Amino acid sequence: KVFGTETITQTRVVRAIAQFERTFVSNNSRYDRWLRGTLELTPSEQRGLILFQDER
Repeated sequence: KVFGTETITQTRVVRAIAQFERTFVSNNSRYDRWLRGTLELTPSEQRGLILFQDER
């Protein structure tokens, strides 16, 4: 309905996914607050961050 017809195309899928991803804007998560220096991560969160940032 958003595109006017039910035809599925690669362009429409890409546009739909891009629009969906725009809803994931965060600026007040625990991680965001930690980046700003207003919150200290728990030991568990620190371990998770290290795992996430590991290049392996």
